Amino acid sequence: MIADQLLKYQVHHLGGNAPVYELPNQVKIEEVLVTICVFTYNHESHISRCLDSLLQQKTDFKFAIYIGEDQSPDATREICKKYAKENPEKIRLFLHDRRNNISINNKPSGRFNSIFAYHVINSRYLAICEGDDYWTDQRKLQKQIDFLRNNPDYGICYTHCLIRENGVTRKYDKTISGIFSFIDSVQEKHGATLTMVFDKSVFDAKLFAETTRKSTMGDWPIECLITMYRKGKVLEETTAVYQRLGSGITSTHLTNPLNYYHSRINFLEALLRSGRLEDKGQSGIVVAILRKCYFMRAWLYLAEGNVRFFSSDIVRYLKYCFSRQSLAEVRFIDRFRFSNMLKASIAQLVASKRS
Repeated sequence: MIADQLLKYQVHHLGGNAPVYELPNQVKIEEVLVTICVFTYNHESHISRCLDSLLQQKTDFKFAIYIGEDQSPDATREICKKYAKENPEKIRLFLHDRRNNISINNKPSGRFNSIFAYHVINSRYLAICEGDDYWTDQRKLQKQIDFLRNNPDYGICYTHCLIRENGVTRKYDKTISGIFSFIDSVQEKHGATLTMVFDKSVFDAKLFAETTRKSTMGDWPIECLITMYRKGKVLEETTAVYQRLGSGITSTHLTNPLNYYHSRINFLEALLRSGRLEDKGQSGIVVAILRKCYFMRAWLYLAEGNVRFFSSDIVRYLKYCFSRQSLAEVRFIDRFRFSNMLKASIAQLVASKRS
């Protein structure tokens, strides 16, 4: 069972009090330079291929595989146990309890699983590969770690990958080549999660937990939190296959744009409130992205006929047309009264258009 201090951490910070069990293993944690995080749920048809591809990595350093198994109703847990028992010097298997699950937008999520992992893992570098994806280059880890160690001003790197969807494999065209900074990251994620490797020494796991509790996005916030302090880069290598099965977060965002904007807004609002942004430039770009997100979400609400939420988001959009500092200094504006008047005016306008 997990150590008492970890149970106290999860109770106080994550709200879950059901024990998380670590299967006995022989991993020498103090010697591990890189940990590959595998978060898995209902992946019985894919998890073996995923783990095989990770175990085949050839490196000149020690790495471990952390599996967070989220109490799948299928055979995923038993398969993970088999791999952990056969590879005790490589695999740390953590068996989660669904009673700890954090719901986002009234739906179960993998957030507890990932937050818990980032608190438990102590290696210098982290890589991520979801249980339904797999790596194709046996030197993927070596190449990315070499880059990060030789370029200390970089904190994160991706590679290119392929995507397999509906039985067809093609190049994943969402990867953005080149170097990127925080200003780039908050506008768009630069690579696929399964190709991500980052330096945990510049990653604030506590801030991640605070800012993603209400966001379905877990990979994009990592990129943003790393590039607050260091640059990122996409390496010109193709090293993995991303399997889009239709039930993942990306697929959900494609079919429901409202969820996409919900997640971006929740993360960016939490980041702004944290007070951790280093300069006005970082705060300014976050405010600009929030303004855009509220505006876009408002029109999505209007398309659904939800006038109340449309009005509310337009008010937030207008709020971000000014700096928070400026709004705080304008004492003569009764913002609450102004917001209500604006909502009523917009509602009347929409009603008149319909009639």
